[in-house]
Amino acid sequence: MRIHDQIKTSQGRLPSRGARYVTYDNTPASIVFELLTPQQVASREGEDARSDATLGLEDLSVIKLISEAVAFAGTSGPLFGRSDCESIVDWQSAIALAHEMVSLQEMLNGAKPFVPAALNIEKMTACVSGTGAEFSVYTASFDIGCSDESAYAAIMPTLPWLKKFRQQQGFDYSFMSAEVDEGHIILSAFLLSFEREISALDFAAAFSYFANDAAVVEQALHGLVGDATLISQDWTVEGVLGLLSTEPNLLVNELPLDETDYPHLQKLVYAIISLHLQGVRIDVFSSTEGDDFMAFDCFLSYLWYGFARKLGQVKIGYCEQCGRGFSLTGHRGIKRRFCSAECKTKAKNARSKEQRDEVRRRFAEGESVAHIAKACFPGESAREARCRVVSSLKGWKTLQHELDAAIVVRGDQRAFMYRLIDEGVITAADVASRAQYLKDNPRTAKAALKYAQGDR
Repeated sequence: MRIHDQIKTSQGRLPSRGARYVTYDNTPASIVFELLTPQQVASREGEDARSDATLGLEDLSVIKLISEAVAFAGTSGPLFGRSDCESIVDWQSAIALAHEMVSLQEMLNGAKPFVPAALNIEKMTACVSGTGAEFSVYTASFDIGCSDESAYAAIMPTLPWLKKFRQQQGFDYSFMSAEVDEGHIILSAFLLSFEREISALDFAAAFSYFANDAAVVEQALHGLVGDATLISQDWTVEGVLGLLSTEPNLLVNELPLDETDYPHLQKLVYAIISLHLQGVRIDVFSSTEGDDFMAFDCFLSYLWYGFARKLGQVKIGYCEQCGRGFSLTGHRGIKRRFCSAECKTKAKNARSKEQRDEVRRRFAEGESVAHIAKACFPGESAREARCRVVSSLKGWKTLQHELDAAIVVRGDQRAFMYRLIDEGVITAADVASRAQYLKDNPRTAKAALKYAQGDR
């Protein structure tokens, strides 16, 4: 038992005060958490300053920058629940796999177009020439961290691993295996789709391919057939179904994914989810009815569980201000357009500036206040629209310079001043007040004169 288990919640969270990004010499960068002590956790009992319900796998899947990962970590705490220090490589692996599955589920839900090229999934059809048996194979591979210290790999079940699904017109078998490639653990997912339920020997043949271990295969065969002498007969594991690609009697063709593959791709999502839920258990005393009385070994498993509960609603939105993705899963009511209140404010300010600049441009080109109000603020009353136009013009420095020049120089430039008065932008009293100001401030009056003479 690890000491951190004292503070772990039923959702697999290790409560922390926050997280920071740390780099070390000759070791991978990490996210370090300031975990709470058991006493601190007890003193906060009943408080829920950072609700788990606000976080979802979709939020993890849209992370692109390390700063975004650290911000998420500051709310979530450790993902893998084993230490107060987690490798950024493991986090990037968790983000990448979440992104793949969330994107796929969005396509399956019709929330975004089905674009096979955007998926890390290949499809093959295989035919055993000797028997004519045909089946489809879907494959995908994912990096789950460095082989020496992958916290992600540590939460996985013992591989190879199998999940069976009954289809309306057949059976799907999902195999998961892993191998080390250039110091990284590569998780491979295979979904084999058959028109009928395969026999025990067929299963042994399939298992042999993914186990890649003669001793494991022999043990599996003994368990299936119950008589070791059968293994020495004419048939071989490879010849039962012909799943080994090196066998000459197995004809394999690569095919593009299309919408007819949806049921099988959905089962692949189910299999990946199930892989992350192997450490889940029932705990009626520590968990809650809201979580179906389940307890989780790590918070990443809890995120995948939440994802599984709302698969049909999965949808990602993209901020109109910064472009960052955010979860729209289960969102109802007015369409959400921004990822945060900050971006919403920035967008509002940008729209206001754009409207203000448009008002000023039109006025400078000679359009009347009434015409500008109608064109720029069509949804507002004539009075409100006019007020907004006048407000945009009054704060315009160029207009102020032109007015000062008209007051100081008089002559033709006064036509602009009279236009401002006639349009209701300023009053005669405003002109008189400004004239007195210029009289009392010679430097400002001199600057207005230079402006009138074209020295701008």
